[in-house]
Amino acid sequence: NAEYMGTQLKASMSLYFETAGAQGTVAAYIAGILFAIGWWMMIDATSYAAHTSDRAVTFDLYIPGILSTIGLILMNLVTQSQLNQNDSSMFSQGTGTRARVWFLISMIISFAGLIGGAWILIDKYATENSKVKSQWPGAAILLQNVLIFIAALVFFFGRGDTHSNSGF
Repeated sequence: NAEYMGTQLKASMSLYFETAGAQGTVAAYIAGILFAIGWWMMIDATSYAAHTSDRAVTFDLYIPGILSTIGLILMNLVTQSQLNQNDSSMFSQGTGTRARVWFLISMIISFAGLIGGAWILIDKYATENSKVKSQWPGAAILLQNVLIFIAALVFFFGRGDTHSNSGF
């Protein structure tokens, strides 16, 4: 009765994705996978550079990825409903302006990670005087930051407009 089991599985999956909150669950899985792939690329680039006697991947090359990760966390501490609140000033009782400032800071940190990854790729791996055997570590650093940034956006917009009294 494989056909019966397939029908049951299909029905249960369609019921799962039609229920409330399924969009947020799927977005969380996709964001987590993108985040993991990004960091796995960095680990692979570090290992690759160590085994090809190429330029070693030192701690300073991890800083863009750390910044992007911090930006992901900060970005997802606010909700879309907090960003859409109408406040007259930053010091009013509402949280709209403070949430928008927080979101702006998280975006600045995320973009700093992206710019840092591009800078490392261009400066240390893609110039003629870099004298490296492979540009993979530099490309991996940039790809890591791009994937983490995409993961942050997928998670932020994919989780929907949840109402939260976080006290922000």
